[in-house]
Amino acid sequence: MTLKQEDLSVRDYVRKFERGCYFVPLIGGDAEEKLRHFVDGLRPTIKHDVRLAEPKDYRAAVDKVLRAEQDWKEIEEERQLKRQASQPRDQRQFKKQNFGPQRSQGQRPQYQKPPPSTTPKVDNKPECPKCHKNHAGEC
Repeated sequence: MTLKQEDLSVRDYVRKFERGCYFVPLIGGDAEEKLRHFVDGLRPTIKHDVRLAEPKDYRAAVDKVLRAEQDWKEIEEERQLKRQASQPRDQRQFKKQNFGPQRSQGQRPQYQKPPPSTTPKVDNKPECPKCHKNHAGEC
């Protein structure tokens, strides 16, 4: 049976691993085997960093893993900040509010002409019988 880090912090994984080495002398007694089992149980992203560093012993691997975990936390914090900065300010604080009638993207809003007035306009000029406009004189 192999211990896996999964969602454990590095500190918790190290504690559990060392406790397991106490009960499994086959791993705890051989430095190379201890290092191999420790690295194999790490999360893939951290395991990759540790393998690139090629630690010589278990203590060097633990130091590298602690630094790698801190680096990944900083990377994730930076991603979160960039993600928040790329969103418009009002989207960060509030959900999008929809007002008025909905329309599909790419469609133009439909404007309607107001209905013609049925009441005659009160004007100083009479309506022309030819053009139906209000003006004085001949058309």
